[in-house]
Amino acid sequence: MPSLKKSGETMNTKHTPGPWHLINVPSHGPEIAWRLPKAGMVDAPVCHMRWSDGLKEETTKRIMADAQLIAAAPELLDALQGAKREFEALDRTTQVIYTNIVAAIANATRATQ
Repeated sequence: MPSLKKSGETMNTKHTPGPWHLINVPSHGPEIAWRLPKAGMVDAPVCHMRWSDGLKEETTKRIMADAQLIAAAPELLDALQGAKREFEALDRTTQVIYTNIVAAIANATRATQ
């Protein structure tokens, strides 16, 4: 996904930078990883989603779908922040959409308690 960041702009976040990708580890569940470019393209884990033997197929599919959504989080946040900047440049006729975007970004970047 192309970045909507302006040239020279950096994200002011506390999370691991993206992009993240999904690694399916059939023995224990999916992992979300970040490729470390300065370390010879080594995968660094961001999140592990464990499962145990005997889960129903629909449960493992749901866990994989959740993992895919988590892996996409940095790109989704980047896209929302870019859209927010564009909406800020427009008049407020799109206030409902703009308000939803601002709320989604706030939820995604809220520090854990």
